[in-house]
Amino acid sequence: MAADTKSPSVSVIVPVYNAARYMDKCARTLFGQTYRNIEYIFVDDCSLDGSIDIIRSVLGEFPGRQDSCRFIRLDSNSGPSVARNKGLEVSTGEYIHFCDADDWMEPDMIEKMARTASAKDADIVVCDFMLHDNSTSTYWKSPVWTSDKVASMQAYIAFTWTVMWTLLTRRALYADNGINFPEHVDYCEDFYVSVRLLDKADRIENVREALYHYCRINAMSLSRVIDKKRSEDERKMITAIHDWFNQSGAAGGYDRELYWRILKNNQGLILDRKTIRDFKTTYPESHRYILSCPYLNKKIKIMMWLTVHRMGFLTRAIISLRNIKVRLCDSRQSRS
Repeated sequence: MAADTKSPSVSVIVPVYNAARYMDKCARTLFGQTYRNIEYIFVDDCSLDGSIDIIRSVLGEFPGRQDSCRFIRLDSNSGPSVARNKGLEVSTGEYIHFCDADDWMEPDMIEKMARTASAKDADIVVCDFMLHDNSTSTYWKSPVWTSDKVASMQAYIAFTWTVMWTLLTRRALYADNGINFPEHVDYCEDFYVSVRLLDKADRIENVREALYHYCRINAMSLSRVIDKKRSEDERKMITAIHDWFNQSGAAGGYDRELYWRILKNNQGLILDRKTIRDFKTTYPESHRYILSCPYLNKKIKIMMWLTVHRMGFLTRAIISLRNIKVRLCDSRQSRS
């Protein structure tokens, strides 16, 4: 396949770690893209299951793509942020797209996004996506970017899926603004990077089609576990974004949405008698947004409100009743 010199070049960066179960499908949709001017960068984070061998095997069926592929192996297992940064470091495309190894794309994804970027001279193009779990597939519409940058950013910060794989981004945005992925952070790093890129972009365009397929099956158990490290990472990234906006004097415009995310992050503290006091002292500035927070159910809001208004004893009573109910249910199940 000859490169289309009239179209912007795109570097597709894929961190790979033990994704053999999904790698064949992912690789086929990558190499089967209708767009010609693509550089593929596979960063092997020391996989142990033959993931890279699967990619090379599929690549053998696409001879026109072989000269467009680069394989890089890290010296040690370092996590997706390090892998993404390495991919950025060696990339040469005018635009960057990140793909996760257990996901897949529509065959014309890169073409539609790159053509839009070229026609509109866009710094970033955003698409919709499909989310697939064990039993359902759901269409997710990404927030629409308009000429009102503040309102658009507010909607994005409040959006559930602030991820990299819906974005096609001009590579210069990373280099010119010193933006890369925070190492040793395992959660919410996408939010940290995508918000900064979108903040610096002069022109952002939308493609209102679900061009990317996010496979959540591989992460279902992890997605339901809120451990201490994950919670700390998320809080750290939200705080870093707040500091980013503070530097430009724009933080006040996004306080509500950022504190909503803090409250979502802190809801685990309100469900444990031992950590209720921690909730009161962790970002108390967020407490005035409890009732408006879209991430919290009514019960959590009530418990937070009671705690903030010096009625924590009622919150503890609710927790105790909840624990009794759980024990009764477990007891009935064990007897049945």
